[in-house]
Amino acid sequence: MTDKSLEENLAKEGLNIGNYKKSMSEQILVNQFLNKQVRSKIVVSDDEIKSQIDPYKTNLINDESFKIRQIFLKKPKEDAERKAAEEKASLILQRLKSGEDFSKLAQETSEDPSGKQGGDLGYVKKNLLAKEFIEAFSKMKIGDISLPFWTEKGLHIVKLEDKSSAQSTEDIKENIRKQLTEQQFMEKYKSLIKDLREKAHIEIRL
Repeated sequence: MTDKSLEENLAKEGLNIGNYKKSMSEQILVNQFLNKQVRSKIVVSDDEIKSQIDPYKTNLINDESFKIRQIFLKKPKEDAERKAAEEKASLILQRLKSGEDFSKLAQETSEDPSGKQGGDLGYVKKNLLAKEFIEAFSKMKIGDISLPFWTEKGLHIVKLEDKSSAQSTEDIKENIRKQLTEQQFMEKYKSLIKDLREKAHIEIRL
């Protein structure tokens, strides 16, 4: 942002450059005071971090997601028709292995509405997926195409395009440390403000 555009934006807010500099200076002083009186005195112990690791990992697992593209064949009403569906899926898989484009084949053969978008399901959270998907993905790397597999809804061939990366133990500990530090900061900040208000002396002159 140029000086001119800054002044124009300040003018829209009813401010000038002098008021802006004064406000920024006051904010810096407040932040320095809080860092010295509050943040610098916060200590998060290793025991506190360990107590939060399991709940944090649970939330992380629930947030884990997979970017999926699929070709789907509806479950036949008659068991006798299952073999025909499996043969069709086998032919589709052969075409994929021969180098045909997954999205084009999905548009041509998939019986799911996503077929119009080349079978693209976007990112899907792990906890929303059927167990058969998770089992398939456990054996796949990014870019792999699965063997056909059944769910209660039908027959699936999926391509794993991406997945959320799992955090290392050190990353998890550091994130927990930041969260606990911020929680303690807010608690101490509120306590400080309350204490300052109680000690403040207001003199009224008539």
